[in-house]
Amino acid sequence: MATPQSDPVLNVAAQRGPHFPARIVGTKRALALLKAAIDEALRSGIGRAEVEAPDGYKFTVVVAGASDMGAIPLGYTAPEHADARAFPAWLGDDAG
Repeated sequence: MATPQSDPVLNVAAQRGPHFPARIVGTKRALALLKAAIDEALRSGIGRAEVEAPDGYKFTVVVAGASDMGAIPLGYTAPEHADARAFPAWLGDDAG
């Protein structure tokens, strides 16, 4: 069954490793919320979007500008490329 485009369903898939694509796939509503979060981050430095995963669990997307990208851990998912560093506290709690 197709997901209604008015539902804020978003899937954010990180890169498996260097040179692999990252994917952001969502309904029109979710992509509009993500765009608004990006616009807010461009204005104020940080934006958020409340969306849900395809399995129905709600989550927050945090979009932020950073002057030191070297301080941000890599999001690679393959074990051989994993970055164990934590995100800076100002980006929010990873515990959900």
